[in-house]
Amino acid sequence: MPDLKTEKTFSALVLFFVFALSTNIYGQKTTVRGAITDAKTGEAIPFVNVYFEGTNSGKTTDFNGQYIIETTDSIKRIRFSNLGYKTEFREIKYSESQIISVKLMPEAKELKAVNVKGEKQRYRNKSNPAVDLIRRVIDKKRENRKDQVANFEYEKYEKVQFALSNISEKFKNKKYLKQFQFIFDNLDSNLMPGKVILPMYLKETLSDYYFKKDPSGNKEIIKATRSVDFEDFVNNDGISNFIGYLYQDVDIYKNTIPILTNSFISPIADNGPLFYRYYIKDTVFVDEKKCYHMTFYPRNKSDFSFQGELYITFDTLYAVRKTELTISPETNLNFVKELKLTQSFAEVKPNEWMVVQDNISIDFGLGKNGLGVFGQRAVSYKNFILDMPRPDSFFDGAKIIFPDSTVKQTDTYWNDKRHGELTQSEKGVYSMIDSIQRVPAFKRAMNIMVLVFAGYEDLGKIEIGPVSTFYSYNPVEGSRFRIGGRTTM
Repeated sequence: MPDLKTEKTFSALVLFFVFALSTNIYGQKTTVRGAITDAKTGEAIPFVNVYFEGTNSGKTTDFNGQYIIETTDSIKRIRFSNLGYKTEFREIKYSESQIISVKLMPEAKELKAVNVKGEKQRYRNKSNPAVDLIRRVIDKKRENRKDQVANFEYEKYEKVQFALSNISEKFKNKKYLKQFQFIFDNLDSNLMPGKVILPMYLKETLSDYYFKKDPSGNKEIIKATRSVDFEDFVNNDGISNFIGYLYQDVDIYKNTIPILTNSFISPIADNGPLFYRYYIKDTVFVDEKKCYHMTFYPRNKSDFSFQGELYITFDTLYAVRKTELTISPETNLNFVKELKLTQSFAEVKPNEWMVVQDNISIDFGLGKNGLGVFGQRAVSYKNFILDMPRPDSFFDGAKIIFPDSTVKQTDTYWNDKRHGELTQSEKGVYSMIDSIQRVPAFKRAMNIMVLVFAGYEDLGKIEIGPVSTFYSYNPVEGSRFRIGGRTTM
């Protein structure tokens, strides 16, 4: 567990980038919400693209055709587009909250035909092929879970990063950021479609992981670590611990999935059909493996549940091949604007499926479209070895081992051992962080922020503080000043 000062200094770092550098979080905000329907049938249209004109800031409508979108930029029009419909534009009022509902007109490109349409049927679990399929998946969960394998080991690569999200041109052109313009060379628009992010922290870890079922045991041996370095201001181990509070391992085969401080219902929970609506879209091939492609939505959008897609193997195993999970906008998670989970599984041995890709991304912030903090943890696994038990003594001692050599690996080592390539912006993080710490304005700002939030100014053998006690006021005595400190001996 990190100590209190470490937590506060990390808070200072985040606040410096998110709040101290930005005034547009509390700037004028334009909020638009509404519903999109078919102009002829009156039915809701899901997945309509809703964008502020001239920007990459947008959303898609939910299953009921509803949307909400916000911005602090000066935007005049909003655009609505969907395949098979005419694109519509609407004027919006800057810095106001407004409702704009639109009826999209189908775009006829074929000869008219006579369509016979029955009544819209109510969703039911009974005699529903999608629910029958999910129940088969649920029945096979015990066989398909990785911890049912007696012994396994693999190589694990983990990449954790933080970034500023929703970087706008208005923010980039702030006068007080003139000395920091070089940091914007690392902007990335791929990690969060429709949003621009600026990576600010990156850590990579390569390790070997070992597991045995009976008696229960596990061990992880770290082979290499690499990260940006804020050691003059923040203990990087503290950052890693802070990340540990947020991101936990996801097991879709369990009934509940812990996210932040809440437990979400898995789409393949034993009682999943009580909480979700399921639909079979098609059969597709995922890496040459035929799969059912399913979508699912929460019955109650305010529940701690997901919406997304499942790919289920087209065989008698009914194993999860791939999944993509997001949360409904109505889900109440403090400061979380977006959350996405993706997992991929591979058959590493006949009838034995293991997770090979595991990714969680969360966008934190105070407003839907304001500057925020994007966090991502991406893990990949390879070189699986199953059913080759190690002696019980191997699992004695510490569960995680950090050899001294882990911090001494070269760029050549990482280029050879890393699971996949870094993006261009990720490659630039290491040099950018080194450069920004050489800017005097950054050093001054960080020293001030650490002083304010950590409470003490370190002067070597003594520390002056806590800062919060230097000034006080009450109506009887008026303003009062004091100074204090402590020794570090």
